[in-house]
Amino acid sequence: MQELTDQGFNSAIGDGVTLVCFSAAWCKPCAAFKVTLHQYAKTESAPPLFVADIDVCPLSARAYGIKGVPSLVMFRDGVQVASTGALPLAKLVQWVRDRGAK
Repeated sequence: MQELTDQGFNSAIGDGVTLVCFSAAWCKPCAAFKVTLHQYAKTESAPPLFVADIDVCPLSARAYGIKGVPSLVMFRDGVQVASTGALPLAKLVQWVRDRGAK
């Protein structure tokens, strides 16, 4: 998983399906969810996955209406199509599949 900045955010989400986990270094649930995201990122079905710390990417977090962390957002060709909070691995795989990604 690659860490994003506000400057590189739009280019990262611009092509195909991508997932961005908005999180914060001080957020304990975010740290726990990152473990699940790392497991998911290793699967063949995982689309590109990025992490955006809300303290590093405040403009992006604001632009996509992030009100709490962790927040996982799915983008398709740069357009936000779905969002959720932290999920266990099996539910994460199903959530992504149900929204038309691999």
